[in-house]
Amino acid sequence: MKRNKKILILGLLVFAATMSFGQRRGDKPMGKQNKAKKMQQMEAQKIAYISSELALTSAEAERFWPVYNAYQENLQNERKSRRQESANYDDMSNSEAAEVLDMHLQSEYKALDEKKKFIKDLQNCISNNQILQLWEAEKSFRKSAFDKFKQNRKRGRG
Repeated sequence: MKRNKKILILGLLVFAATMSFGQRRGDKPMGKQNKAKKMQQMEAQKIAYISSELALTSAEAERFWPVYNAYQENLQNERKSRRQESANYDDMSNSEAAEVLDMHLQSEYKALDEKKKFIKDLQNCISNNQILQLWEAEKSFRKSAFDKFKQNRKRGRG
């Protein structure tokens, strides 16, 4: 069973890598569909990578992925709302700037509370060692994705 799981993960990684290198975009701007497709591919690669690094049992995976996905969705929604709130700080009065600073701090406190809840929820799914491995896997995946992005930019493939 464990060997089949590793073969499946390896197959997913090879498929995702093949798909990501299969088409060259040239100098054309990336459309919304292309961007969404690339994001889906990146997400599939991330899932395969994390699954491989954590070596989750099927029971752990059934409990882990819903918790992880819900947290990721919350993070994504928070980032969207922060982007929408950005303004021209040069035109603000001192009191308006103080309000914005307070809102940013409240947002940071909320994010910390959500991360604490996420960790508690994860502790019901996987071991503390696996949680630490998850952090390292996410960090490693982000670094490799960023490095790949930089390489593609240098080659003009964006």
